[in-house]
Amino acid sequence: MPVPTIRSTRSLMFMKLASCAALTLCALTANAADQAYEWSFQGFAYKGGPDFFPDAKITGQFVVNDLNQDGIFDLTEVKSFTYDMVGKQPCINAGNITCSLSTFSYNPAGALSFDYEFRRSSESSGHHDWVHSGKNWGYAMWWGGDGEDVGYTWDARTVATITAVPEPHSYLMLGAGLLSLAAFTRRRRNRK
Repeated sequence: MPVPTIRSTRSLMFMKLASCAALTLCALTANAADQAYEWSFQGFAYKGGPDFFPDAKITGQFVVNDLNQDGIFDLTEVKSFTYDMVGKQPCINAGNITCSLSTFSYNPAGALSFDYEFRRSSESSGHHDWVHSGKNWGYAMWWGGDGEDVGYTWDARTVATITAVPEPHSYLMLGAGLLSLAAFTRRRRNRK
């Protein structure tokens, strides 16, 4: 078995320190970075009546940044919010489109709560979506003299799913860990 030299020991120490520094940097940036989540609610009663639709589902995404580092996200920490009812509807106000996210609260250890409205209108037609989580959601459309109004209410059987979307820093941490493991394995193989 070869005796390690001072040069190889320093090289090994440098690699260990560089790996630790990379992982620390990733952890620090992860703490201050934007976090993306996908949400869905499934299973609703139709307009508060007895009919329950287990396949009725609404989905969307939001990006938040925990500015006050308390682990809970509020309206001031929302960077973007998207509702996926009829295609993706980012919450922006432009032209004949108005959108409002009037309340928002998400605790990763608890629940997601928000009030969202989206309107698009012209002289003869329009579309209005709303979601008041925990209460009701629906949409109304009108054109000429006709229209449609659909609404659902939350039920004890409504299921919420919130999933974190991996951010690039997560992949960076995984890559640094895999590189460290590969270097360690190679070093062990070279010793034998």
